[in-house]
Amino acid sequence: MVIKEDKRRCCWELNDFLGQIKLNNKILIQKRCKVNTKKSSSKEPGYAWLLIVVIVTWGIVPGLAQLGNLDGDITTFYVNWIAVIAITILITIQGGWSKFRKYDWKDYLKMIGLGLIWPFIYSVTYFQSIKLIGAAFTTILNYTWPIFFMVISAVLLGRKSVYLNRKSFKFILPVLLAVVSVVVYVVGTKSTDAVHNLVITYGLIAAFTQALFCYLTGNVNYDDWVLTFVIEVVTAVLVTPLVLARSSLILPDLKVIWYLIIVGAISNGVGFWAFVKGTRLSTINANKHGKSSDPLWLIGTSAIPTSQIILLPLMKIPVNASMIFSLVLIGLSLVLYKIFNNNDRKESV
Repeated sequence: MVIKEDKRRCCWELNDFLGQIKLNNKILIQKRCKVNTKKSSSKEPGYAWLLIVVIVTWGIVPGLAQLGNLDGDITTFYVNWIAVIAITILITIQGGWSKFRKYDWKDYLKMIGLGLIWPFIYSVTYFQSIKLIGAAFTTILNYTWPIFFMVISAVLLGRKSVYLNRKSFKFILPVLLAVVSVVVYVVGTKSTDAVHNLVITYGLIAAFTQALFCYLTGNVNYDDWVLTFVIEVVTAVLVTPLVLARSSLILPDLKVIWYLIIVGAISNGVGFWAFVKGTRLSTINANKHGKSSDPLWLIGTSAIPTSQIILLPLMKIPVNASMIFSLVLIGLSLVLYKIFNNNDRKESV
C-alpha cells in the first residue's frame, strides 16, 4: 500500500511538474510573442515625424533663398558646403563613421549617381528659378514632383505600380488634390510674374530630378546618414568648378550668410537626411502592403508650401484666404487617403 501511494504521489508530482513546465513554456511563448510584437512594431516604418521635419526645415527655403538673391549655382555652392560641414559634425557626434566601411566602391558609385541627380541638378535649377522668377512660382513648379513620381512609377513598374493598378488607382485623387493645393496657395499670393520658358524648364527639371531621386532611393538600403553625406559632398564638389568657371563666386553680406547657414545646416543638412530616410521607410511600408510606393508620403510632402503659412505671421506677412483654403485641400487629401487606405485593407482581409 505504501509503495502504491508513493507511486501515486510520484505520478501526481510528475504531472504537476510537467504541467508547470507546460505553463512556463506557454508563458514564455506569450512573452516572446509580445517581445516580437514590440520589435516588429518598433521596426514598422514610422515616418510621420520625418515628414514633419521635412515640412518645417524645407518650408523656410524659398523665402530665405529669395531674400539672399544669389544665382542658383552660388546658392548651391554655399548651402551644400555648409551642409557637408553640418552633417560631418552630426556623424562625428553619433560616432557613425564606421558605417562607411560597410559599402564597396560599387555602392559609392551608385550614391554618387544619386547625388548627381539630386541634389546637384535639382539645387542648381531650383535656386536659379527662384533667382529669376521668385519663390512663389518656383514653388508651383517644384511641387509638381509627386505627379512626376507617379509617371516614373507607372512607366518603370507598369501594372505593378500602385498608380496603374485598378484596385489602387483611387490613390491618384488625393495626390492630385495635394498638388492642386500648392497651385491654389501660390496663385493666391498674386506674385506670379511673367513666366519665361527658361524658368519653367528650370522648375520642371528640379521637380523631375526630385521625383526620380525619390523613386530610386526607395529601392536602395543604404544608411541614411552615409547617403546624405555622399550626395551633399557630390553636389558641393561638382558645383565648385561650375562657380569658378563662371567667375561668379562672391562673398555675400552678413545677413545673407546667415540665411545660407540656416538653409545649408538645417534644410540641406537635417532636412535632406529626413527626406532620404522618410522616402526609404515610406517605400518599405508600402511594400509590406503590396504597393510600390506610399501615396501618403507624396501627399505629405505637398504640404511643405503650406507650412510657410505658419511662418508668415512670424515675418509679419498677412495670411490670405487662398492660403487657408490650400490647407483645407491638404487636409481633405489626407482624409481621402485614409478612407481609401482603410477600405483597401478591409478588402484584402
